[in-house]
Amino acid sequence: MIALRDMRALLLGCALVLASLAHAQDPRETQVQAAAREWLAFTDKLDAASSWIRAGEKFRSQLAADPWSKMLKAAREPLGAVQQRAAVGTSFSEDVPGLPKGTYALLQFRTAFATRAEGHESLTLELEQDGKWHVIGYFIR
Repeated sequence: MIALRDMRALLLGCALVLASLAHAQDPRETQVQAAAREWLAFTDKLDAASSWIRAGEKFRSQLAADPWSKMLKAAREPLGAVQQRAAVGTSFSEDVPGLPKGTYALLQFRTAFATRAEGHESLTLELEQDGKWHVIGYFIR
């Protein structure tokens, strides 16, 4: 026979499991964060060519490869290597000001660089026709 104390512990354990399932991460968050981190890996190496090729169509149509290379170098080189990067927010929207209706993700990272302990990176990604998320906007502050 189960003791009342054991029954309470079992019920509490079930409640905790159900609560964690209710707050499970949206599967899109995992996908979009992986796509963002993959793209950021190229910017971390100052590999403008690879990051430009892998960026979304909106990014590439608004900014040619050579100006992107100069902008990336000017913005990232003085910061030094990434020491730590943590996602602090991911949201999804069909309506982003200045963009046509689509499926967008807005990501925020808190990033520590070698020369700036508290940096913030913001990325906008779009789910493109190939079914993949692509970076269409990148800002550091």
